Amino acid sequence: MLVELSKLNENHKLLASLAGNWSFVGKHTFPGPAKKTVEFNGNVVKKELWGGRYLETETTGIPRKMLWSEGPVTYVDRTIEGYDNVKKKFVTTSYNNELDTGFITTEGTYDSATKTFTYDGATTSHIHYDVPVGTTIKLHDIVRIIDNNHYVFERHETVDGREIILTELTYTRTTK
Repeated sequence: MLVELSKLNENHKLLASLAGNWSFVGKHTFPGPAKKTVEFNGNVVKKELWGGRYLETETTGIPRKMLWSEGPVTYVDRTIEGYDNVKKKFVTTSYNNELDTGFITTEGTYDSATKTFTYDGATTSHIHYDVPVGTTIKLHDIVRIIDNNHYVFERHETVDGREIILTELTYTRTTK
């Protein structure tokens, strides 16, 4: 049984198909009367680890002043994605250098008919100015594969039933 649980399967191959270099354009939309939207862009490198067992993602954005820094620092986010054969779920763990020092984890499924991953999770490790530190933030992520060279990511963050931010990223595969 342990040998079977350690084997790679079609789910691992599905994640590995996203390996490569990508660019993205994105926006954060903050609900409320102002409906403030912040736009940004960046680059992503997705690498297979250990023969496709995991997918390691590094996202970089533009240099900017971080709360913890004295000068501009390039934004970096790292994510490990995989398929857990025991849970029979896709899993992610991510961390970044932007605000806090915590981790964000999600678990999800894949719908082959719509080419969509759906992940859910919760964290207290994300800082929002209008949410007290330590508040549980529920996450609902949707990753929709358009074709071999394009996919879209959405993250809905919710506190006490109120959506506090919607993030949308559109990815395009690059050659570099």
